[in-house]
Amino acid sequence: MFMEKNFAEIENKYKCNDKLLPILDVTLLKNKSALYNFLNYYDSMKAAFNAETFNRGKYCEYIIYIFKLYLKIQEEYNLKPILAYSDEIEMFQSKFSDTNELNFLKTKCYDNSEKYFSAISNAIKQSLGEKRLKKYDKVTNELDEHRKIVNYDIFDHVSAYQAGENLSTHSGSGLGDYSQYCNKNNDNIVENYNEIKQICEKIIKYFDYLAYNMHDIPPEGNKYNEYLNYWVNKKLKEIKKSATQLIEFIDERFVSSSNAYDKYSIFKNKVYNMNEDVFNKMNILYDLYDNYSKFITETRIKENCSKYANNFLQSYEKAMKKSYETNSAKLYNALMKFSVKYKNTKENLKFCDSSYLQELPDIIKIKENEKKKPKVRH
Repeated sequence: MFMEKNFAEIENKYKCNDKLLPILDVTLLKNKSALYNFLNYYDSMKAAFNAETFNRGKYCEYIIYIFKLYLKIQEEYNLKPILAYSDEIEMFQSKFSDTNELNFLKTKCYDNSEKYFSAISNAIKQSLGEKRLKKYDKVTNELDEHRKIVNYDIFDHVSAYQAGENLSTHSGSGLGDYSQYCNKNNDNIVENYNEIKQICEKIIKYFDYLAYNMHDIPPEGNKYNEYLNYWVNKKLKEIKKSATQLIEFIDERFVSSSNAYDKYSIFKNKVYNMNEDVFNKMNILYDLYDNYSKFITETRIKENCSKYANNFLQSYEKAMKKSYETNSAKLYNALMKFSVKYKNTKENLKFCDSSYLQELPDIIKIKENEKKKPKVRH
């Protein structure tokens, strides 16, 4: 009986992902691999184009080959969804729903390639449009940190995101009025309608600002869509609504002909509902990077050195304890990245005496301190 119970628990805990089942179709496997490799090395090819490489023609032939392949795969997928292709299709659409990418390729591959670029653009718009016509998933299940989409490494440029929020929410910012997208289909039956409408207006203006003003940040460090998901979760939890419910609200109102719609589609794919554990860890990391940013920018006044140094050191220790208590490898890895940033700052500090900066507590010391604490008897 005991064994049967344990096997049942294991079976329920570790469900097989259909997309990871063995792919027996060799052609399907080759196609999937071809799309994956193309997307993986696309940025390198783009760099080669910018370097005016002599192999432009070969690169263009390869791109056209992949575009033809994608169109074929998308056509098959429309007739009967093939789970094995879903990740690559989503990645491809995420990359090329941004019209800037296709326009860039048009300037480099202009020999009989226009029809393929137009076909790709139309196919992606149609696919995204069909998804939009479907009701956005109303299930408000909150995700834990074991899901692939959950990423704690999103606060590296928090000061730039904060500046964008301040500017985009200021009435005199000159960014335009986005209320038209959130007033459409006015439905006062929706619970907390006015609060959701206000958040809708703020988020559309905010992500539109970030999408077009974060070009100075390298792509690998530019996580504004992921940061916006944290921001949305924070705002929605205050009124006891979920991030996916807001997306449903926006989908019913935001028109695909808008200039910002392509950017919105990319953002939407990053949205998920955070459970309390993930949200609490995000809050700790936000405080850590916020205090660190203040330490960097506001310590020309020496009185602030000790204050902000202590603040972000306390945030770091709190986060490290949380990673230990919850056995969170994701949170720990995010903190290790921060520690590298901190070390570089400490070595190149100009305005504060380095004595203000203590060593960051490591996981070993925290484990030892936790073991020394007296055990609570129940």
